[in-house]
Amino acid sequence: MRSHHLAIAVLVFLAACSAWILYDLEPDLLAVSEPPVPAPDFFVENFVTTVHDADGRPRQRIEATYMAHFRETGTREFTRPKLIMFRGEGPPWQALAEQGWLSASGDVMLLQGEVLIWRNSREGKPRIEIKTRDVRVLPATDYGETDQPVVITTRHTRSRGVGMRAWLEKGQLELLSRVHTVFDRDALLL
Repeated sequence: MRSHHLAIAVLVFLAACSAWILYDLEPDLLAVSEPPVPAPDFFVENFVTTVHDADGRPRQRIEATYMAHFRETGTREFTRPKLIMFRGEGPPWQALAEQGWLSASGDVMLLQGEVLIWRNSREGKPRIEIKTRDVRVLPATDYGETDQPVVITTRHTRSRGVGMRAWLEKGQLELLSRVHTVFDRDALLL
């Protein structure tokens, strides 16, 4: 009988020790390590950069209230980015967004959040205005696209749709679905 009580006491002792060890280790076992948040290797406030073509003419300019560069990926992130695309003799296309991201090679730019794209006439009056969200831009080819709702306003028309592809240098815009356009009747009579 004594050996039976001794065996039970040893088992209770081992169970208590195991429980204590498990309790002591449990926070470490349950802790899920969060991936480290990448930190920029440098940042610039009131950022402005201009890219020129082979003849030295401005091709595009990016302005932002804040730009951060990430060494690990070579990417850049922007707060309130404004993209200005100069083309030929006409007024530039301009785009303003809440946030932005630029690939390491500079060939893809994401304009995130609310995005306003516009182009003025030579006289400086609004010619076309595009309101949407989350636009992917290929700056070298002046191409942009979104799958979000879009509103395009000109002096005489207002078009709504979902999804858009834009070839800005050519001045071509394509709304992809659920398109509805309202024309100013007086403008059609001219």
